[in-house]
Amino acid sequence: MLDEKESLEEDYKLQREKVDRIRKAWVIETDPADKFKYEQQLQEEKRILNELGEQLDVIERQYRNYQKKSKLDGIINILQGYFDKEKAAIFNAYEASLYQVRKLNKINPQNIAEIVNELDLPTQGNYSYIDKFVGYLYLNNTELSLSEDFQGWRQKHIQEWHELIQQLLQEQQQRQQQSHPCLMMAISASGDNYVVEAWLIKNLLAYNRESFSDCEQLKIDNQLEISTDKNLTNLPKIIINLIQQSLIKADKNIKQIHLFLPSELMNHDFDAWKSEEFEEDEEDFATGICEDYEVVIRCSDRLRGKSPPVFKWREKGNRFKDKLEHYANGVFVLGSSDHQKTLFDQIKQEHIIAVKITSIFEKRDVLGKIIFKSALPLALWTRQPIPDIEGEFQRILTPENNDISLKKLPSQFKNQKSQGSNHITHLCLLWDNPDLLPPEQLLSQKQL
Repeated sequence: MLDEKESLEEDYKLQREKVDRIRKAWVIETDPADKFKYEQQLQEEKRILNELGEQLDVIERQYRNYQKKSKLDGIINILQGYFDKEKAAIFNAYEASLYQVRKLNKINPQNIAEIVNELDLPTQGNYSYIDKFVGYLYLNNTELSLSEDFQGWRQKHIQEWHELIQQLLQEQQQRQQQSHPCLMMAISASGDNYVVEAWLIKNLLAYNRESFSDCEQLKIDNQLEISTDKNLTNLPKIIINLIQQSLIKADKNIKQIHLFLPSELMNHDFDAWKSEEFEEDEEDFATGICEDYEVVIRCSDRLRGKSPPVFKWREKGNRFKDKLEHYANGVFVLGSSDHQKTLFDQIKQEHIIAVKITSIFEKRDVLGKIIFKSALPLALWTRQPIPDIEGEFQRILTPENNDISLKKLPSQFKNQKSQGSNHITHLCLLWDNPDLLPPEQLLSQKQL
């Protein structure tokens, strides 16, 4: 096909030169009879030139399609041999190359052919999405990216390779500056004891729960499920370990921590625990998790099961997402009763998605059960009595008498807890968005 294309290009070039010569002769000719003869000849040669041009357009399209097919088939054949071994690197490169369009196009390919098909999009800028994908694979520095087949393919199909790599490095740097890493930790019942699971979400702003390349499940001693007893004896050290792991993997850039707790532990003071180990005489200089990070409480009972409260929570969660740009103070309603049934009846109504709870219950598990059964996605409450609790809630929802949007509440909550007095540490924020859950394929089987 290349020989045919080059031959037709040569014929077209010669015909165009012939037309130019006749046109010049026609322009300078003064004899009417000869001028007419040149004009007739010019029309015929232009007709031939147009026919050659049409033929050349067809064969150029065919050649481009042939090159494209050769390019795509080539990278598919190379990657198929490495797919199982380099799956994480391949999906990371896929996500990175589609970083902007993935927010709208939530497709989850299952194999190499589907990945390449999804990357076959109109080129924007100097490089195609396939080019960027291969560039990100190269930057992963895996066995695949060092193979001779891979090197030969990119030398053949990508021009200005070094410029592409520099562009991708700049994009990575910009993305890191805009990223919003998040640590999710889930505590779940396991017999008479508990287990802890944790996930590092690389960028919460672009997170897609169905794609495991967006996050990484953390381990301790090579265990995905870390055991702790019913008294949570070793849990502080487990949480510190997981925080340290996530800080290293996210380049010390963790902004949020989501604590998934079973309903009986939702009123526990986990968020007040220290974020790092300290010596006995250094406790005054150690900071709590809620001072260093935006800590939000979630309900781990909602990670599994198909009970009516879980379905109701998902429905309320959709209304919660629709109100993220609304003023937080206008979304929250007051829930106040020392009688648990009365409080439950107040807040279980379908139109209520956010509640300021002023009640304090002697049994620590009561509040968590009320939150779970009422399907609330949003709540503010206190674990211990606080003077003027309604005023404290108001200072969080309208700092300095300025209304803030609902989406800014976790940040504002953290600021208040890090700057306030000691009793502020007893305040809790439930922020249970159904879209922000650990990847389904990374949840342990017992939680499905």
